[in-house]
Amino acid sequence: MGVALLALVLGYLLPLLRGVGVLEGASLPSQPLGRLLFAEQMAREFDCQGVQHTRHGTWLVASQNDAGYAVDLPHDEAPPLALESLLPQPPQNTAAFAARRARSFVSRLDEQGVFRLLASVPATACLLASTADDTLWLLTDLPRPANSPVDQTVIFRSVDQGRTWHWLERGLFPGVSAFALDLAPQQVGQALWQWGDAMSMSMRHATAELMAEMGGEQPEAFSVPLYYSPDAGETVEQLALPEELFVDEAYARSRLPAGAQLASAGYDDIRLYTVPLANDRAVAWVSQRFPYGYPDEPYIRGVVALSSALPVQRQDGRWQVQALRRYEGVFIERLAQAEGRRLAILGESSLMGEAQLVELTASGLDWRTLSALPRPFADLPARNGVASLQVGKRAIVLGMRASHQVPRWLQPWRRQAASISGGGDYLSLDGGMSWTRVALPYVLGHVANSDQLVASDAPWFSSRDLTLRQITLAPEQ
Repeated sequence: MGVALLALVLGYLLPLLRGVGVLEGASLPSQPLGRLLFAEQMAREFDCQGVQHTRHGTWLVASQNDAGYAVDLPHDEAPPLALESLLPQPPQNTAAFAARRARSFVSRLDEQGVFRLLASVPATACLLASTADDTLWLLTDLPRPANSPVDQTVIFRSVDQGRTWHWLERGLFPGVSAFALDLAPQQVGQALWQWGDAMSMSMRHATAELMAEMGGEQPEAFSVPLYYSPDAGETVEQLALPEELFVDEAYARSRLPAGAQLASAGYDDIRLYTVPLANDRAVAWVSQRFPYGYPDEPYIRGVVALSSALPVQRQDGRWQVQALRRYEGVFIERLAQAEGRRLAILGESSLMGEAQLVELTASGLDWRTLSALPRPFADLPARNGVASLQVGKRAIVLGMRASHQVPRWLQPWRRQAASISGGGDYLSLDGGMSWTRVALPYVLGHVANSDQLVASDAPWFSSRDLTLRQITLAPEQ
């Protein structure tokens, strides 16, 4: 009896300890990449990659939203270029913006293995590096000068790998967002693909629908624009997308189970992707899901999901849309593209069951299933989600999160069942057929089209090691 009870306890505790990270994953080989001058060089307070490799260098961009003290540079270091000095006029709302005390540093790895500080700006910033030439864009939330011809926060550009910078007066895809940090263009050589702002369109639709319910105007057709630039943003073309590419809540209501109702009107989840197939062919993917529940229950019980694929082809200098394809019950939660591979996470839904890792076929319109996703709490019942997906030459890295509800028989004194959150990083070198839990430190970026990551031992505010390391996910073959 005692042995059986011990086995039962261990069978519950071991998956629980793994799920919350007490039992760490496997360590991966690494080697020093470069040394920092000070810890703030790797601060990250915005969701963008800190380290980026280009054809001629390795870059590091750090941002702090509340930099309330001065950084002491080594006495032999030249002061960085103050990028705000390149503006023809001071930024608008300078006093209010300065009260935030935001600050970003731009550094580059030199031949001595040191990340030298080259530029700074009193704003949050992200670096976007061209995959085709030496162009760099520094996207910031610095307010534009009063004489700016576009309504967009400041973007700085360098066409010579950071030796010189200038303010990008006409902005980059200014029709997408007034907030430059919202931009995340898909690059194909000199060409850029950029979706519009799905959230603002969703809110606009929700507001219009509310007005209609109150006897006002009828809601507008839901739509998000898709933009294309053949020349790194110099000229921009907006594709003429069909209205039926997007669906609204009326579609979701028509698919609800009996007695169910939408959980949060106007806040459906939208994911937008562009899958370039060639210079003249691409597929625009739109995934939407609408959570629903029941009037007498406080929890979400399921989702109505739909993915739509729209092939486009360039003819006579313009993009022409082709036949739209629908996939009911399918939601593409993540999509990553590298080395000709296009992997996606199909999220859990009532029709698809558990989430799956799939690979898109050459047409960009279909997929083959690779595997189910790893489960941080193993066989214990839990709600699992994907925090990140990275694809290299051979390696696939999944960041998973999970929540396990403790059985009531283990806590009979509680009115409500307690939940335990966990997660971890998982590595596959065989296309998702098997997964190994790995112990990744504080990841700052990945090396494009490779099986390497760049990381520090801890976040900047707690790190005692100023050396960044390059982690090898898979050995060279």
